[in-house]
Amino acid sequence: MKKCAVVVLLFMLLLGNASFAFAATNAFVDVPADHWAYKAIVKLAQDGILQGFNDGKYQGNKTVTRYEMAMIVANAMARADKGHADDQVLINKLVAEFSEELSVLGVHVARLDKKLDKTHIYGVVFVKYEHGDMGAGTSNVNYKLLDGVKLQLNANYKVNDDWSVFTVQEYLRDFISVSSGDPLGTSDQAKQIGIGGRIGASSIAVGEFHEFTSYGVIFDANIHGVQLALGNPTIPGNPPGPPSGPPKPQLTLTWGHIWHPCNMRLTDSLYNAGEPLWVSAELFYPATADTNVNLGYFNVSRDDSVTSRHYSTIGFDKRLTNNVSLTVFHGKSSYETDSKSYLVGLNYKFPDFMNPGSYGVYLNYERIEANAAIYPTFVVQDPDHGTKGVEIGYSFVPMKKTLLELIYAKMKATTINDSWKDNYFRCQFRFFF
Repeated sequence: MKKCAVVVLLFMLLLGNASFAFAATNAFVDVPADHWAYKAIVKLAQDGILQGFNDGKYQGNKTVTRYEMAMIVANAMARADKGHADDQVLINKLVAEFSEELSVLGVHVARLDKKLDKTHIYGVVFVKYEHGDMGAGTSNVNYKLLDGVKLQLNANYKVNDDWSVFTVQEYLRDFISVSSGDPLGTSDQAKQIGIGGRIGASSIAVGEFHEFTSYGVIFDANIHGVQLALGNPTIPGNPPGPPSGPPKPQLTLTWGHIWHPCNMRLTDSLYNAGEPLWVSAELFYPATADTNVNLGYFNVSRDDSVTSRHYSTIGFDKRLTNNVSLTVFHGKSSYETDSKSYLVGLNYKFPDFMNPGSYGVYLNYERIEANAAIYPTFVVQDPDHGTKGVEIGYSFVPMKKTLLELIYAKMKATTINDSWKDNYFRCQFRFFF
């Protein structure tokens, strides 16, 4: 019943202002202005069963078609539980009067239902506040940033049971920097778009998609190209959900281009390489029921005039108890200096945004040297100084589909004789829909 109500409302929006004066060419016979149904509709509107018609004002002097009246009745049926017993009697009488038109409307609804079943739209709204306190080595010693509101809208359309078209749109509305008073700007853009599907027990994605590698230490950003996941039947772009069945070995092969290696030093020749070529292979292997091993190789290059760089990684995550998990990671790049990365992390519980009151806490020690990463996940990273220190995070679900996150990081430089530092705090709300 709820799904039918949603579809009916969609019809009404598409038809304009949901008013009663529609085209006279409709195939159904007009309902006279003195028809008893008018009084019934007025009564239902007064009782709060019907809302939103003509800005809340019923114009009883207008003629409507039986088809239009049936749409109004269908709306009343969807809200019948909000009325009194006499309201239900009126609704039942209206249903009997317009049963034929409701039947025809139901045919259209059923057809639209099939299309809606193939379309999934979901997303998240971010609102966050950041505060950083940097030391020597930067011109911005102290900054406070109310970062604004970001809407990330995900859409997925199933072509068939094995293939889908996916897209991710991002809408950003920044507030102002408290320290400078200058507007930070706005942006609307398609962050991801492509097609993905299954080939046997594997999956493929073509287009622009998100790449999360090596626990987020090496790369956590978008790539436009091709990705083949051997042993993973998940269709890229599908709505998130619980994993089905036990973990399976997975080898992910990716070829494509990245916008630019954002976490490289400004003096690095690859930094201004336009859209460097990205080639990677990453293996996820469940060694035991509670331990996963991760191995990776990543290469960034442009042409013969710029030396290519590669990164090799190894790590594992292990569930120590039902509520505690451990992650250990090490990576090394082909740079001669400042080329190593480390991560040791502890997680206690995990928040479930569908379960109010659930929460999670994590504690990370991170050391990512200046030449050791491309675009990492972590909140404080600097390619000119390198970073090492502790990051603490707390997540809480105050109500369904809402997540509060608090993050604090205390970092300092890894390069020799560098006094750079950053004490960073973020408060962020996420609203899922």
